[in-house]
Amino acid sequence: MILICGIFYMSEYLYAQTVTWNRVYGGSQQEYGKYGIQTFDGGYIILAEMDSLFRRTFLLKLDQYGNKEWEKFIDSSGGGFRCIQQTNDSGYIIAGWTGKARLIRTNKTGIQIWSKEYSINNEFSFFNKVKILSDGNFIMCGNNSSPRRAYFVKTDSSGNLIWQNSYSNSTYFTDAFDVAESSDNFYYITGLTYINGYAKTLIGKISNSGDQIWFNSHGSEEKGDAELGKVIFVESDNLISVGGSLRDFYNFKGHFSKYDTSGNFIYQRLYESMDEFHSMSKSKSGYSMCGDDAQGSKINFIKITNEGIEVNNIVFNSNLNSLDYGNSINTTLDGGFIITGNTGMEKNKDILVIKTDSIGYAPLQIFNFTSNFPETFKLYQNFPNPFNSSTTIKFDVYKSTNVKLFIYNSLGQVVSRLIDKYLLFGSYSVNFNIEFLGSGVFYYTIFTKNYSDTKVMIHLK
Repeated sequence: MILICGIFYMSEYLYAQTVTWNRVYGGSQQEYGKYGIQTFDGGYIILAEMDSLFRRTFLLKLDQYGNKEWEKFIDSSGGGFRCIQQTNDSGYIIAGWTGKARLIRTNKTGIQIWSKEYSINNEFSFFNKVKILSDGNFIMCGNNSSPRRAYFVKTDSSGNLIWQNSYSNSTYFTDAFDVAESSDNFYYITGLTYINGYAKTLIGKISNSGDQIWFNSHGSEEKGDAELGKVIFVESDNLISVGGSLRDFYNFKGHFSKYDTSGNFIYQRLYESMDEFHSMSKSKSGYSMCGDDAQGSKINFIKITNEGIEVNNIVFNSNLNSLDYGNSINTTLDGGFIITGNTGMEKNKDILVIKTDSIGYAPLQIFNFTSNFPETFKLYQNFPNPFNSSTTIKFDVYKSTNVKLFIYNSLGQVVSRLIDKYLLFGSYSVNFNIEFLGSGVFYYTIFTKNYSDTKVMIHLK
């Protein structure tokens, strides 16, 4: 059994089959992947941050297989940026804060066109999300202070203010995490609010001109309970779907909740394997969530139907010793998903990007991809060896080719076909779990058109 960790499953045509991969990008600084989407050219744009003397925000452009095409710093003020969308001219709009809520507009190569701040009465303000509306304008949601209220801004495509407003159904705290446009041009929102001292999911509806239509909250008032909504979608059947986190005493869970378009609660489903929810995306067959696993150190991917019924549940771990976080998930044109986050230990973070198929699988893995390409084919000794449950096998692919990596027992019988696919050049690392086999000597062999090698590994239970 292979730990699901992503990397290259390719076809001759990009959208004929799902392409899957998993790559890590980074250097000597602390780097975090915040949000990733597929671009019109079939590649990907990653919004990322670097912690050095000051926090710096940059864009990382990848091709369809995860190869880096370029990177550009777009802000070094120490602020934070949370969301990126691609505009109709192939440029980008990025939302966040630098003391006040800020939008940055770039061209398709990441060069800044304009940068604008927004605030009510010069208060501290923050954008959590930006969406491009059906009319080409932008709408942003977040919060502003004194007291903290849900904050919404609508601008034209040049960032000129159309309207701004703040809302609250609490005297203590209200925050907006996401906004979605309906087919009749209303805006539905979700976030966090405090009612009677309890954290609850905020849902609301505002008009095209920014007027509040209704604001509701959902959540129990039992001791230790708290919940919030992070992502919202408006369905064609006049239902609202919200994904978020719920805490029951000390146990965190993901939740999927349904409401009607008047804000009335219909039902909620909970996912015990998800310690904390981070993001959710919608596809034709349902939704996919990503968050932390139960231990809070790996990425939990959950595929659900439109009614919230669990279809698949996968834990991604790029390295047995790393701490992995999935900050965003978005759908891709081939029916798969792009998960953006970070990996590494507490003081050594790198950007992690995982491209999955339609049910969340990414069957191989690459660690710490760099531009220092291998100079030969090479199979490395597995580590650890001997081992009692799992071991890591590394190999270098000098030229893109078909690669097979098989495990054999002492009788020469194949016990696992780890890899049998076309791989791009690069350094690969596969985690192999052998708990289903007894102790003994095993062999692993790599085959390409012009290269083969075999090494021995020892399993001790």
